[in-house]
Amino acid sequence: MKHTIVAATRLAMCLALSPALAQVTPTKQAKIRLYLDAALKEIGNITDEDQKSVCLEYIARTQAKAGQVPAALQTVERIQNEIARERRRILSMGSALRGIAYAQAKAGDVPAALGTAEKCGKIVGEAGGRDLFALGLVAKAQAEAGDVAGAIRTAETINHTRSKDYALQGVASAQLKAGDMPGALRTAESIKDAKLKADALRTTAPPPPEVVEESAVASRPPGHERCNGYLDMANALLETPNPK
Repeated sequence: MKHTIVAATRLAMCLALSPALAQVTPTKQAKIRLYLDAALKEIGNITDEDQKSVCLEYIARTQAKAGQVPAALQTVERIQNEIARERRRILSMGSALRGIAYAQAKAGDVPAALGTAEKCGKIVGEAGGRDLFALGLVAKAQAEAGDVAGAIRTAETINHTRSKDYALQGVASAQLKAGDMPGALRTAESIKDAKLKADALRTTAPPPPEVVEESAVASRPPGHERCNGYLDMANALLETPNPK
């Protein structure tokens, strides 16, 4: 249970809004690569399978967020090959692939994102093909990238009412953050669940990225603690706007 809660927290961090990759400075990009490489090296120091699985999925999502989709998919393959316990393996692969689908859609490669959602669906055993949660994240990413019409079309392909509501909530929230209140209201009208409809129209500032000192991470015990520290630093760089 503890590892599941940690994984959910890391997923939320990886799905936080971040500057466009094109706006990430070369210096930041170099540091992000450095931190990701350091995190991958720490995997060899992790003996607990649950901790290793959670760290690999966090690495994959961060790689995807940083634009390193091929590397992220290779990390998913590591989960498949190195995690023996089936339930833990499926949970981590599903979580990682959802993050990859979101990143692909955010970058404008919606066909690839839908393909990843389908791959995710097969792994987690989704009846009917594509993973519904992944589809919702694709719709959310499309809306955040400005393709609201495409996001609505993606959401309309979801044939499960509550999952569709979650997708539309993400679309409406993105519209609201972009300043399109009339559009957000129209999208929210399609949400069946009253709470999700209200949440879609509620503005909440994302939490600031955690500031982690590199020296503090290096002093952590080898393994999952140090791995997570390097990944937290990579995500903080991805989430922090460049100075103007």
